[in-house]
Amino acid sequence: MTARIHSGRPQHVCVEGRLRSEIREILKLAIPTVLGLVSTVAMGAVDTAMLAPLGNDVVAAVGLSTSAFIFINSAVIGFASVIGVGIAKASGTGDATQVSRSMMSGLAFAAILSLLAAFTMAATAQLVSSLAPNASVASLTQTYWLAMTLAVVPHTMLAALRGAYTALGHPWTALVITLIGIGLNIPLNQILIHGAAGLEGLGVFGAGVASLLAKVAAVAIFVIHWRTAKRMKVSRGDCRLSFKTFAALAREGIPVATGSVAEGGAYAVTGFMAAMLGATALAAHQVVHSIGVLFYMVPIGMMIASSIRAGQLLGAGRKTDITCSLTAAYLETIVWSASVLFFVLAVRLPIADALSPAQDVVSLAAPLFLAMVFVQFADCVQSNAIGVLRGLSDNIVPNALTVFAYWLIALPLAALLGFFLGFGVVGTSLGYGSGVLLAAAVLQARAASLSTVS
Repeated sequence: MTARIHSGRPQHVCVEGRLRSEIREILKLAIPTVLGLVSTVAMGAVDTAMLAPLGNDVVAAVGLSTSAFIFINSAVIGFASVIGVGIAKASGTGDATQVSRSMMSGLAFAAILSLLAAFTMAATAQLVSSLAPNASVASLTQTYWLAMTLAVVPHTMLAALRGAYTALGHPWTALVITLIGIGLNIPLNQILIHGAAGLEGLGVFGAGVASLLAKVAAVAIFVIHWRTAKRMKVSRGDCRLSFKTFAALAREGIPVATGSVAEGGAYAVTGFMAAMLGATALAAHQVVHSIGVLFYMVPIGMMIASSIRAGQLLGAGRKTDITCSLTAAYLETIVWSASVLFFVLAVRLPIADALSPAQDVVSLAAPLFLAMVFVQFADCVQSNAIGVLRGLSDNIVPNALTVFAYWLIALPLAALLGFFLGFGVVGTSLGYGSGVLLAAAVLQARAASLSTVS
């Protein structure tokens, strides 16, 4: 690939044709990425639904485990995004040797990361189970956490492979393979949880084993496709590992993972705040969260798409076109957020009615849905900006700003509005969203500034 120079005008000017092109490029990356993330979340919901007949203690154990897993998964997603950006930059250069070395080094790095994640989960098993409300839930939590510890290895490799395929311009292939794995999980759950053909079910441990087997199968399909598909040849020509790339991935990945964990942890704290405000507030928060978690996959998907697109442009020597990419992502965010607002205005009461029989919960969930839209918009703007900054390998300052904004501004504002000013759980969401929006504005300005510097 060669860099395009727009003669006769400053290179950072985003003309209409360039903007339309970047809108298409971002959507091509974002849509399958978001669908893959939503599908992964849906996989967890299916697990919960299939375990529900085993009793409330089982559901509580799964809920506690998955909540704790947010911290591990946030780090995994952070490192995986850096791997994808590295491959995207190599792809942008058009150098097959550089692409294949980046691919091999990225996957080897992901394998090491997966083992570190498993070790961390094994080491924290006792701590997680100690958070359970009773001995029965604690025992079930330890069992499920053990199964999740085994499954985190293929889970991490799947995240890296999806990012790699997206960076190489094959996001729909990544989505199809992800869906195959999710499809396998359903019958495996039925067999391993409840038993079949005379075999006794394994209960909550069976759910974890089913996830492990489904994810191993998906990783195997990815690897077979990567090693045999003609269009993937560019990424497998040179199998030598690059220790320089390893060092770069670690150097860039640590601040990114730290920021991701800080962000996920801050959101988890808002749930604890809801619990402190009473059972009704907690129930309303859960109703909104059960729907909002699907919408929140869009900011994550946009972040991944923005980072990969910025990496591609940087690798191709088209750094000044990143301004157009950032503008395109921002316009898409406005359209998406407006669509979510109209959807929420139309159906927030029917959804709340369907998810809770208690009228006080429904009444509280209605304004909380609107607060969710505000938080989701702020999160989208921030994700676009931080995605572009990751593509530019600007990680330390943006993630430090993220940690500062979430923990020293967003959460204190949430506490101020929710507790001290008496706005309750709606106030905690609005305060949290205000802090996120402030971080978004600062990061947006930084991304715009850096993308215009030649």
